Amino acid sequence: MERKIRVSCFLAKRLTILAGLGLIHAFVIWHGDILLSYGLIGLLLLLFLKASNASLLAWGAALLGGSVGLLSLALYGTRSALGGSNQLAITQAITSYQSESLITIWEQNYNDWMNANGGIGFFFLIMVLLPLFLFGMYIARKRWLHEPEKHKSILRKLWLVSLIGFVGFKVGPYLVGNPLWLSYLQDNVGGTFSAIFYIVSITFIAQRKIGQRIIQPFAAVGRMALTNYLMQSMICFILFYGIGFGLYGSIRPLAGVGMVLVIFTGQIFLSNWWLRRFRFGPFEWLWRSLTYGKRQPLRKLEG
Repeated sequence: MERKIRVSCFLAKRLTILAGLGLIHAFVIWHGDILLSYGLIGLLLLLFLKASNASLLAWGAALLGGSVGLLSLALYGTRSALGGSNQLAITQAITSYQSESLITIWEQNYNDWMNANGGIGFFFLIMVLLPLFLFGMYIARKRWLHEPEKHKSILRKLWLVSLIGFVGFKVGPYLVGNPLWLSYLQDNVGGTFSAIFYIVSITFIAQRKIGQRIIQPFAAVGRMALTNYLMQSMICFILFYGIGFGLYGSIRPLAGVGMVLVIFTGQIFLSNWWLRRFRFGPFEWLWRSLTYGKRQPLRKLEG
């Protein structure tokens, strides 16, 4: 039965709670958090709920193209000054995260978050994240991913265009020496094309029986995306910070890849085990309960 709720109020509450979870995650666990940014910038998406499909695409393209274009031109103009690294700041970060003082770790966490997202940095983050939300809203309205068989033709075209953009903007810069001034274009325009390419590719794979068998074990991980995301941070907090095993700055790339495989494989098994017994992941349940203002059923009924 369809719930009688005001969509804008419901989404605003849901996004505010997400931002709250991100606030804790960003400053207590890991400065690389994205939940706080998603929650805050997602609130801006409410302004476009009644916008036409054409407006969604126009705003998305203008915001992404304009911000990336202007900043890339600015980076090109100052390209001779790019490439330096603040070794003192790097050394300080390593020392702080290896510290056994929780206060020192939190102070470094705060400084790193502010350096990446504070001031003008958050403005540019809006300019590159909001367009992704707008493009996602457009695709959702068209139901291309909901009804892939019905929209197979357009999805094939989208797949080809995204592949060309992926290769052009992600791989292309390497053909000219991968200069730093191109990195913003590579990350954000190339990243947008690559995200669309991956999504459409997975959609096509899921339409085949063998593809369904391949991706089936990962479905539970996706249904518990928030929990798995936060758990990865908690695990790495214990592994890398000085208050835990203090591995920060001492892991070689190959060992890091091995750790990733072990942690993610564990999450595949744990997610499937959990969802055989419960309706939602722990943090998904918490988010849902806070959104509806009452405790939601968690355990699946036996029988």
